[in-house]
Amino acid sequence: MKKILKIFLGLVLSLVLLLGLLYGFLIIASWPLPRADVRLHILKDYKGSIADADKVLENICSVPYVARDITEFGAYAVRCYAKAILGNYQEALADCDEALSISHPKKIMLADLYGYKGFALQNLGNYQEAITNYTKAIELKPKTVWLYPERAMARAYLNDYEKAMEDLNYALKLNPNDVKAYISRAFGKQKSGDYQGAVKDFTRVIELKPKFAAVYSERARAKAHLNDYEGAVQDLLRAMELEPEGIKIDGTTIQLGADYQQEWLKTLIRALLKREMKDYKGAVEDFTRAIELDPNQDKAGGIHHLRAETKRALGDIKGANKDEQKAQQLKASFKMP
Repeated sequence: MKKILKIFLGLVLSLVLLLGLLYGFLIIASWPLPRADVRLHILKDYKGSIADADKVLENICSVPYVARDITEFGAYAVRCYAKAILGNYQEALADCDEALSISHPKKIMLADLYGYKGFALQNLGNYQEAITNYTKAIELKPKTVWLYPERAMARAYLNDYEKAMEDLNYALKLNPNDVKAYISRAFGKQKSGDYQGAVKDFTRVIELKPKFAAVYSERARAKAHLNDYEGAVQDLLRAMELEPEGIKIDGTTIQLGADYQQEWLKTLIRALLKREMKDYKGAVEDFTRAIELDPNQDKAGGIHHLRAETKRALGDIKGANKDEQKAQQLKASFKMP
């Protein structure tokens, strides 16, 4: 009996503590600054977090003097980051500077602010200043993963690819599942001509986020550089499945269609991809093959026009003019169903 009573009292105490914690959380969540932080980092309600930070700053004089600086700093920091995420980079930068003009709080908070400032500067095109601020943030908080891909991007804009890759490699050492770092590193490898490495990194992203349509498209381009057009076409088909509104290949939007023959669609995709890779001869061959496979898919003359432009790139002006004339004839006689 005593054992049962002891267990019962333990459960009651646990419940009371849980309710107390919940009540405390609700009280804290009702305060503008903690609520702004929750909205910013957990709910991703950026406009709501700005509204709460505004309330804090409007009533800053009512905050006890001993806590005024840290409260004001927090409000400006929240607003800085939220505005940067929403694309209001100039306003975000102004808020960052306001926060930095206040007596410095804990290093961890200052590190975040330097990171936010770097993000705003980067998106305003001030890459060197962005790097300086990211570096300050990293010195204060060296294991903050998101800072490294951002600094890497700024360094890449300044053509410092070696240091950019160092940042990305370190980010992945800290977090082997960081999607942004893998994507950035894949683009960096593409730019340096390491297409095999790019395919490997894009594949890792797909393992982590299998429904990321854009990554299939980018892996397709890396495969095309390796002349793996079969694999590239399969990737683009998968991207089209995931993106009902279509994907762009060499500036042309293409969507899946119920009446498309599979072989015709693959041939057209391959033609567009080869054209993007500047393999104009191969592209002309595939455009021709697509027209032969299903002439009905070119009733409006779009494929003839693309073949005309591709022939023009090859210097075949006569062939280009002939195709363009045919494209115009088809377009004039086409009637929407």
